[in-house]
Amino acid sequence: MPHSVASATHSSVAASSIVDYHDDTAELSIRYLRERGLLWALITLFGSFFLAYINVGTPIPFLADALKGKNVDSTSIGAAYAMHPMGITVAQLFTHFLERRYGTVRMHSGGFLLAGSCTLLMAFAFEITTHPRYLAVFMIAVRFLQGLGEGITDNAIISMYQLNFDEVMGKVLGISEGAIGLGLAVGPLLGGSLYHWGGYKLPLVVVSVPFFIVSAVGPFLMRDFKVRQDEGGEGCSSDGSDDEEDELIPKSPTKVEKPSSNLLVGLVALGIFSVNFGYGCVTPLFPIYLNDEFGWNEVIVGGIFAVGGVVYFISGLYCGHLSDKNVKTPRPSIYPFLLGPLISGLSYIAAGPFPGLPFSKTLQKVFILSSVPFAALGQAFAIICGMGTLTVAARTHSLASSAFNASLNLGLALGPIGGTLLKDLVGFRWAMAANLFLEIAVLAVAAPFGVSAMGKLNDAREAAQLVNNDLAAAARKRKRSETVQEYVEP
Repeated sequence: MPHSVASATHSSVAASSIVDYHDDTAELSIRYLRERGLLWALITLFGSFFLAYINVGTPIPFLADALKGKNVDSTSIGAAYAMHPMGITVAQLFTHFLERRYGTVRMHSGGFLLAGSCTLLMAFAFEITTHPRYLAVFMIAVRFLQGLGEGITDNAIISMYQLNFDEVMGKVLGISEGAIGLGLAVGPLLGGSLYHWGGYKLPLVVVSVPFFIVSAVGPFLMRDFKVRQDEGGEGCSSDGSDDEEDELIPKSPTKVEKPSSNLLVGLVALGIFSVNFGYGCVTPLFPIYLNDEFGWNEVIVGGIFAVGGVVYFISGLYCGHLSDKNVKTPRPSIYPFLLGPLISGLSYIAAGPFPGLPFSKTLQKVFILSSVPFAALGQAFAIICGMGTLTVAARTHSLASSAFNASLNLGLALGPIGGTLLKDLVGFRWAMAANLFLEIAVLAVAAPFGVSAMGKLNDAREAAQLVNNDLAAAARKRKRSETVQEYVEP
């Protein structure tokens, strides 16, 4: 993994195509951060992820039911859920321009301000219009802009990670996914409880307030990142200047290009897509189904998703450590990533439960209660271990980041639409079963071809390392000869 990457969205950085394994001895610690003056800046970024995903999780228990109560059709409800990740996906297209023009710190604050404003607009949606069609269009547009703001913020954070924490990226991503898991745990429980006690408007107003606060104080808390960029560090400076031209010069002409595997990149992206497609199906369907089938209110539904968030938090920390350890081995493995689609597929047997299985109502409740935590566990392995595998398989950080963001957000965007359509066509249980079939199909392709591709890539990495060792030895020999010649000559 190269030491300097301008952005998660840069399209080509020649320095990233050089074999340059980072320092395996680096450890993420309080001392490590204090020595670099980045402790409070990193805490702010973790807090940003936490708040962003509280915002994601808050409407999960009640939004579908609230829109259904206003006679909005199920396809439009699915589209409203889908527009948030779709906005995050679209943000990938122009964040590079924003970073070059404004810098990552301003991107972070601007994205947070947009997301918080849209959450506040959602709170007053029913006062703006109650016509089902207009309400659906309004909610779809606001959710899209909300996702756009969070997408801009997410890209700014990832870019700052890559600029400052490349040596400990796996651990930083693991803790970030833990913060996301906590947000997804707190959000649904907070949203369901506030909705139950105060109605539709209260949870959205409460959640929007911290966004405005962070937008205002964030630039001061993250001034250390801004200083690094101003002083000519990697990437774009805060005044908008672009240092990419310097990065186009390879750091060392004595190293061969980093071996890569586009096949492996595609297979991992497919797995990340399938896992998040399944989870996207669940978010709009579960609240309505559990209310209709068992009479469970928003607090209970929020509690189920909160347990899933806690599982994601704990497993995210473990998967971050596992991914970092796997990437640093001489021969990384694809097996940790493959656990994601496998666990996710098993969760959908319980989610329906699978059609035809003779379960009593009590057993159905137990299975459904366990399905969301299992799906969250599968997501953690697929997302975090998948990102680690992508950094090994992709030629550049840009390709790894683009494949990761596109597959994750596309799955979350298409999942709600596909889930609501399947539920209308074949019912809830078969809609959940379709996700199981999807994971089986992905594993049938990704397991054999992925293991083979990873083996070939590891062989190429070892060969490249041997060549680099020879080149480095030759360079040292030339340097010694030049030094001796300087002393010999009068």
